Amino acid sequence: RSRFLMGAETIIPLRFLSTIAHLIVVICIFFSKNDNIVASLPYSYTAAEYNVINTSVLAALSLSVSFLALELAGLFSGLSLFSPVVNLIHVFMHTIATVLLSIFVLESWTYQALWYIFGFLLAPSLVLEAILLFCIVG
Repeated sequence: RSRFLMGAETIIPLRFLSTIAHLIVVICIFFSKNDNIVASLPYSYTAAEYNVINTSVLAALSLSVSFLALELAGLFSGLSLFSPVVNLIHVFMHTIATVLLSIFVLESWTYQALWYIFGFLLAPSLVLEAILLFCIVG
């Protein structure tokens, strides 16, 4: 067998698993976001302050689920399936995001960390997928 096929046999399942792990952690944060919201607020806070941060967290999580669904659609479509460099970048970014989001929950980081993780690890991954899509199709 060629080296390319041997690499594809490894990297494609890794990409799938890292993306699914990222999705699972994001879904878990939907159910445990309260501690992170409270960690972002002053000792005495109003319901309005809580609602502002809750809305921001829900927006970040909703965008994350949407972006991950689009990336999985790209993976299942096969358009980026056989690009080893793109697959490695996806695996790296989703693995780092999964680890950071796990720490986000366990250490009750403030909600701003969620936006940084989204902006630096998830959004570029989808942009890369979109660029590859336009290069192949377009």
